[in-house]
Amino acid sequence: MTRSFLTVSALTFALLLLVSLPQLADPLIRFDDFPAFFGDEHLFYEKTLSEGRWLNYWWIARPFIWSPTVNFMIYQLAWAIFAAAAAVNALGPGARPLHTIALAALIALSPQAFLISGWFNTLILGAWVVALYAVISLYVSGRTARWLFLIFAPVSMMA
Repeated sequence: MTRSFLTVSALTFALLLLVSLPQLADPLIRFDDFPAFFGDEHLFYEKTLSEGRWLNYWWIARPFIWSPTVNFMIYQLAWAIFAAAAAVNALGPGARPLHTIALAALIALSPQAFLISGWFNTLILGAWVVALYAVISLYVSGRTARWLFLIFAPVSMMA
């Protein structure tokens, strides 16, 4: 399962980069993304208190700043890993590779994913939390995945 998951992840990531070539050249930063891009947690503090987005606040308070292009690629990688893990998990290890790749592409390129990717600077940490849960779900029993969901759901809601 590991090999198919890695293949599907790589192909999904390549597809996301291909589709978002214009955004890669000059990523658009909007609204909530300004404090995240500049690493200014003071601008995000009110939103943290009103919406409970503590993971985002901690991410914004990081001591290093990357370029928007790097942030966008890191976000897209997390989303590709999530989409691949979700597709492999949904179809199972016996599924045809083409079906798994197609499902991962549909998840990664969904309209909702496209809309939320506009806030990539802010959502990097949340995307990695969701991707981590999806990958862990591949390697544990269904019962364990359901118990882990009780941990990961509230944590991801804080992003």
